[in-house]
Amino acid sequence: MKSKLFFLPAALLLLLSACRESALSDVEIDDPSILKVFGTVGKYTNLDSTVVENHIISLRIKDKTDHSVELKKGRVLCNDIEMNCYSDLLGPYYFMPEEYLDVTDNTLYTFVVELADGEQYPGSVFVDDDYLQLLEAPDVWVYTTEDSLTISWNQPVTDYVTQLYWHITFMEGANTEGKTASGWIDVTASNTYKFPPSLFANDLGENIAQELRIELESEKEGESNPDFYKGWVKARFTYVKEIAIE
Repeated sequence: MKSKLFFLPAALLLLLSACRESALSDVEIDDPSILKVFGTVGKYTNLDSTVVENHIISLRIKDKTDHSVELKKGRVLCNDIEMNCYSDLLGPYYFMPEEYLDVTDNTLYTFVVELADGEQYPGSVFVDDDYLQLLEAPDVWVYTTEDSLTISWNQPVTDYVTQLYWHITFMEGANTEGKTASGWIDVTASNTYKFPPSLFANDLGENIAQELRIELESEKEGESNPDFYKGWVKARFTYVKEIAIE
């Protein structure tokens, strides 16, 4: 098993991974009804990062107690490409090899979990060309008592559910009594959102916020395999942006 978390000491990573790895990793499994399977296809776009866009084709298998499973004498494929097994803080998971890691429009992505007896269990999701592909938000927003902070995005097709998460970093020492620092809202039916100036101000109408971090997530559910105990296959597209407030 490989690890992508190179910044953690190897011994610590091994300890943390072992805590979340299922005992089923040591067993040849041929019964899908004891497994939970979660597959994701999509993109994670951080508009403030050096590497802005990351493609994701991943699958995690869990037992009924939510411990992660690495298949013994089994494998996971996506569109006929065998996926690699890695480890993170939640234990083992499967990820598409880098040379094939390209999420494209109008493409059906089919995950196949092959168990120890050679039986295969597929699940799939279709990525069309109308998913979340754009977020427009300022780098800096100047506070006034009259103007809202407005963001906008392209509106995905109706198969997608889109949610907006936000978090405010307030100025050090500011009186934040009665203020809400975080929240979320379902924005599926819209492609704009206005943050009112009162969200960032004290009772005197003075700005007390330093930064607003927003995360816009849009996803749709595909067809999971009913032979598994539980699970899903989803297309998920996420945009992250930090806005300085002055």
